[in-house]
Amino acid sequence: MRGAGWLAALFTWLVPLCASAHPLVDEARRYFEQAELERALEVLDRAERADDLTPEDAGTLYETRALVYSALQQTSAVQRDLRRLAIVAPERELGPSAPPELREFYARLRQEGVSAPEIHAEAALVDGRVVIRGVAGEDPLGLLRSLRLGGRSAGAPAFALLDAGQLTLEPPTISPAAYYAQAIGPGGVVLASDGSPTDPLLFSFQLSDGGLGGGDELLLWVLIGAGAAVVVTAIVIGAVAASAGPSDLTQPILPELTP
Repeated sequence: MRGAGWLAALFTWLVPLCASAHPLVDEARRYFEQAELERALEVLDRAERADDLTPEDAGTLYETRALVYSALQQTSAVQRDLRRLAIVAPERELGPSAPPELREFYARLRQEGVSAPEIHAEAALVDGRVVIRGVAGEDPLGLLRSLRLGGRSAGAPAFALLDAGQLTLEPPTISPAAYYAQAIGPGGVVLASDGSPTDPLLFSFQLSDGGLGGGDELLLWVLIGAGAAVVVTAIVIGAVAASAGPSDLTQPILPELTP
């Protein structure tokens, strides 16, 4: 551990961070400025679990916590939160009175680039209904909290929203359907998106006379997104027919898309 003089210097260097609109983040900053580090960490953890942070709030949260961990000399935790800061508030810069080693690391980090979890949205027609799915990539920093899907048929007044991996639009289903997917991070901050409410993806389709359909779009999704389920089913049926003994094979199902 460094001496008390180094810790005092840290707070001398620190100028108050920009005011935050979120009360928990502001409370944590006050504890930090009073050198009550453990209490600051406790409140910051509570703020991170909130659902009403702005990107600026989230940036202040991770910058403050990085400074707390710096005072506690927890280097790996400092670097992790600075990486998170670069994702949730990419335009933010550390204040000039932050410790020089933190500013150097953060400047190098921003120059190299830090990527948010990738997000991909896809749509298909299943039994006459548009089904929207979201798939997220790797999340090594543990930022991803949920996937938010939005979708609406042509002419619908508003997007149907769901924080889940799959959203089914209720009839009547009119082509084209608009849809998007968002990766939601701490405090409800949008980390990444595929489409958006103002610039959605479009899915065109054609229903059969009986109201059911899917055609080429559904076949493509089954073959690519779910695997060759028809082939697997045929193999299982053939194996059962060829064997007179009991089998522990379960009924095949279409696998769900997972990250």
